[in-house]
Amino acid sequence: EGYQRTSEAQEETWGLSDSEMNQELERIKQEIIPMFEQNGINAKVEGRRKTIFSRYEKVHSRRRPEIRAFEEIDDVIGVCVIAEDVEGALGLIYSWLDHQKIPFRREIKDKWKKGYEAYHIYFGKQFEGGLIPLAYEIMVMRPGEWGKYVSGLQKEKFLPVPKAHWIYKAVGLEVIGAEQVFESDDIELGVDFQENYRCLYESLQDKVFVMYLTTDILGRRKMRVIDLPLGSFALDLAALPALNELSADYRGFFSIKVGKIGEEIPREMARSPWGETEPLRAGAVLMLNTDADPVGWEVYEKMAGRILLPRARLIIGDMLEDKMDIWVEKGKKFVLEEIAERLDIAAKGCYPFIEAFAKIKEFLDSRELYAGLGAGLVNIAELTRYYEKEKARVAVIKAVEGTDLVKDVSAVLAKHYGTIERLDTSHVPAKEIPESAATVYLALTLKFGCLIDGEALEKDLRKVEGVEEVTVRRASSPVKQTLTRRTFLKWTAFGLSLPVLEKLFGCGPGPKNPTPPQPEPEPLTPVQAMLRWILGQQNPATFVGESFGNTLDAAIKDQGATYDQALMIISFILGQESPKAGEVMAFFIKKWQQDPRGFANFYKTDTGMPGLAKVFFSHAAPSRVHTGPSIWIAMAALALDEGAADAKYLDFAVEIARWAAYDIRHIDGGVAMGPEDDQFPWTDVFATEHNIDYAALLQKLLTHEAVLSATNATLFKTELVNVKSWIKARYSHTAGLFNRGVSQGVEDTTKALDTTTFLVLAFGAEELRQYFGVDVEALIKKTEEAFGVTTGVAGTQIVVSGFDFTNTSARPAVAWFEGMGQMGLTYTVAGDPGKSTFYQNEIERSAQVYSNGARAIPYASQGAVIRFPGDAEQIPTPSNGPDGRPAISVASTAWTVFNKLGYNPMGIDRVLDLTLPQRDSLALSVYNSNGPQFFGAATGTTDRTEEGLTATVSNSGSIGWGSMGIDFKIPMDISSTRYLIVTARGGHGGEKFMVTLRDRQWQAFDTVQAYTGTLPAHSEGLSIVTREIVIDLVSLVNNPWLNPGNLDLTRLAQLAVEIGSA
Repeated sequence: EGYQRTSEAQEETWGLSDSEMNQELERIKQEIIPMFEQNGINAKVEGRRKTIFSRYEKVHSRRRPEIRAFEEIDDVIGVCVIAEDVEGALGLIYSWLDHQKIPFRREIKDKWKKGYEAYHIYFGKQFEGGLIPLAYEIMVMRPGEWGKYVSGLQKEKFLPVPKAHWIYKAVGLEVIGAEQVFESDDIELGVDFQENYRCLYESLQDKVFVMYLTTDILGRRKMRVIDLPLGSFALDLAALPALNELSADYRGFFSIKVGKIGEEIPREMARSPWGETEPLRAGAVLMLNTDADPVGWEVYEKMAGRILLPRARLIIGDMLEDKMDIWVEKGKKFVLEEIAERLDIAAKGCYPFIEAFAKIKEFLDSRELYAGLGAGLVNIAELTRYYEKEKARVAVIKAVEGTDLVKDVSAVLAKHYGTIERLDTSHVPAKEIPESAATVYLALTLKFGCLIDGEALEKDLRKVEGVEEVTVRRASSPVKQTLTRRTFLKWTAFGLSLPVLEKLFGCGPGPKNPTPPQPEPEPLTPVQAMLRWILGQQNPATFVGESFGNTLDAAIKDQGATYDQALMIISFILGQESPKAGEVMAFFIKKWQQDPRGFANFYKTDTGMPGLAKVFFSHAAPSRVHTGPSIWIAMAALALDEGAADAKYLDFAVEIARWAAYDIRHIDGGVAMGPEDDQFPWTDVFATEHNIDYAALLQKLLTHEAVLSATNATLFKTELVNVKSWIKARYSHTAGLFNRGVSQGVEDTTKALDTTTFLVLAFGAEELRQYFGVDVEALIKKTEEAFGVTTGVAGTQIVVSGFDFTNTSARPAVAWFEGMGQMGLTYTVAGDPGKSTFYQNEIERSAQVYSNGARAIPYASQGAVIRFPGDAEQIPTPSNGPDGRPAISVASTAWTVFNKLGYNPMGIDRVLDLTLPQRDSLALSVYNSNGPQFFGAATGTTDRTEEGLTATVSNSGSIGWGSMGIDFKIPMDISSTRYLIVTARGGHGGEKFMVTLRDRQWQAFDTVQAYTGTLPAHSEGLSIVTREIVIDLVSLVNNPWLNPGNLDLTRLAQLAVEIGSA
């Protein structure tokens, strides 16, 4: 029906039938191709019209939610130009469109975001009878970028992996075969693939998936998608039990190229042998090669140390060494000695769990698993953990109450080698039929001697007299809700125990020598209790911790704030859990290695993928990168560096600090809130909080000056001096507090609590007095007056005295518990331990305490309250939980731990020497209306050049020119810019300046140049003042002497500055 409607709407919308659209596509190709040939550009031109189904899918699927109608599709006719000379091809297309007086817009797909680079040209053409112009798209890219776009492969180290274009079209693959499944997820491809794609894509981040083609007995092609660990080879694929093709007769695979022409179904286009030394790549279509010769021993010897799967290594190891029988016996001995005797299962001869574990480890049978254990390919500890988990079960029984019920149940369990570890009961008296017996619910925690057959156990339990319903499940699996009584759900969901075991008899065969009673464990201290809750927030799959709990706000489920992860790392260190801290930090180190441009504000705890932008506000936007959270990860790395065996954490912190110094926009010494803009101009927002974070990091790094390079030490000292100057300028003498920052050039006079807390924690009372001219006691008094509140805690009768986020009067007061923890520590630093203890007690009165002893601190006293009412982003506190109480928070709990232990995560314990060596510098920054494009600096001394950029030092003993430049790999449009401002500062030289601009691509920019010429000499040079050179670009371009090559400012390819001394 949708297909029919779309087909009927086509001619009415654009005025063309299917065949006429095909003719139009061919007409464009026939005009473009000769144009390239005549101008000597070697280009491959491909085209397509968007099919009826594709148009329908683009409008109605969730893949492109921004497209809601056919009129919004901007690529009905699509042409792709693949050429090495992209600039030349673009120029010809622009001229072709200009000649026809067709307006167009351009868009660049940035390889730092997409993983590939492409230039898109969009335009429209009106046809008679159509309601709107037909939408065209021409995409121009180099052959290498085309390969990334099509395949999803990425060879460049720091670029993101592109999403293979065929992924979007996977619906069409259903014609090849029906058995298209990801075996690990059991999710069918075909029609369901589109909506399941994101889940699959995230789950396969560390895997490679290939499509394996086979032919059934009727000659029909079948295909299934198989996932393997990233870096696997064809030998790994052949070793999978599902294929079981790895042997001395193994002959390799064919790589099948699948494609289609026009509207025909996908089919095989070509095939070639797959190289055994080539890692499998995502999306490869493979088929066994039965015609070639066996690959031979040379390949096995070469690949023995490179293949990944234990079964592949076992088979090849046996072919090379012939030790399978030896390994099997050795593995059996391991099981007998290391597992059987210790777990008391040898006497029972009960080993079915080994067969099950063999399947999990991708072995064919238990014999191969024994061999894997014997050969050291499988760790015996893995088998032990699996056995312990598998032999535990929970049974829930609904029955008519009777005196022999538990005794009869125990007898059934004994038959299955099971015992009752715990028994809970709930009685329901009979009401409707007085003479009938009461109903009883039994919840039994069971332990078995070996892997249990759950179905057989359920069947035998149902035979017990009086039993009506039975459910048996794994102890770690979710509750199977076949029984609906509220009491049952309550004590199974929350583990609530009813002390009735001692009143009952016949609880099953217990041990002959019962374990003597154990002493009660020591109660947890408040700090231990809070650390236990923080530990419980960590997802074992990614090691990322969930930021909030007890909230009905679905948007923040499974979301971990980067800032919170830093606090979690520090908390783990304080709690003697450094290995846990290292696991979280390893996650961020890996993310940095993948893309060293800052961290997303949030990550999904289950997949490790970037989370939501501002999860309380925008449920669809991609996560942003802000400066402050990344800085906090660096501070957490420095905390881990204490006592570390190597310098990797310090090096990591240095890298992040250099990113902030070079990649984040600076104004007057302050750093912007983020490296790029979205719907908010983050590169033009300067937050006091983030700048204090940066200053705290720089101070901490400079305590390691002895091991820093001279370059980094100088850089960090310079940045610290400048950022402190910027922070100092934010002080409001009228209010006696610091402003929140600067937004788009305007002072943001909003007052925020964390500007006070972070300032005191980072600099201390003495530095505040000496450098900032602020008395800490007066600052805290003003803070108390502006932010102090007394308010109730939602869902309780508790009233607390604390501090609000801001000094707003536009909403009801709310206590911010994270800020209260910060203020408690602030009082300690300021020398007022009494008030610190008072607010610590106020925080702990509101803690949520759990049955396992863990306790957590709320984020705020009330949910769904807008924190800063005047902001463009109306970000509320998380909503309250199902119990009506506030959401609990990792950040609040961590700051409470810091306060309790008196640990200041932002301070240092020494006075820094910020004296800089005398050196000249030449720095260059470029901005346009869309935000920063580049930041860089070159510094030098009389005997060397640093930072990898040229800088010739000019002083009384040398004469010459020093220069630096920027190459724009993507040409920059500065045609709307009027003035170019060059600022130079240093100790020597600077009587002469020259600025050079070049257009086109960087390989050819000598062909067009424009010079400002040598400016008049300045007698004082740079020894006293900063020189600012203002260049009028309009005058420059129109001056034939300065611009002999007709410089094109829409395609700026290089900007260079030269400074000279006479």
